[in-house]
Amino acid sequence: GYTNFHCTTSVVDFVQVILIDVRQSSYAVAPYKIEPHPQLQIVPAKAANVACTAVCSEFFSKEAHVAHWACKQTEFDFINSCSVLAQHFPCGTDCSSDWGKDIPNYVINKKDRHYGQCLITEEIPTCEAKHPSTQRLCPCIPA
Repeated sequence: GYTNFHCTTSVVDFVQVILIDVRQSSYAVAPYKIEPHPQLQIVPAKAANVACTAVCSEFFSKEAHVAHWACKQTEFDFINSCSVLAQHFPCGTDCSSDWGKDIPNYVINKKDRHYGQCLITEEIPTCEAKHPSTQRLCPCIPA
């Protein structure tokens, strides 16, 4: 979302405004750079029509020694990318952008026009959203 931008201005003979995504841009530096939660776990839903609230609450990680997990909406920015989706779903390079609060996800419904694709979005996803045609990718952190 647009809330993750920091504006920098400098005046020479004109005003220059540079917008930087403080979560994604390599030009963002401390103290403005926002890093993912240190214990962020990227967890794919096991079925369609499942919200990230349920995915994270059912997740268990022996490696992290954490029993209770929760979805964190602000962490979606770190997983809303084609490369991250391709690490968790069999979409390969078939990835496109669409609108939906349930995105990022993988489309598993054969009747859906995006069947077999991973989807990313410019919209701000929510932890509660779900869709009958898709499996979500969820940002889970210790509760």
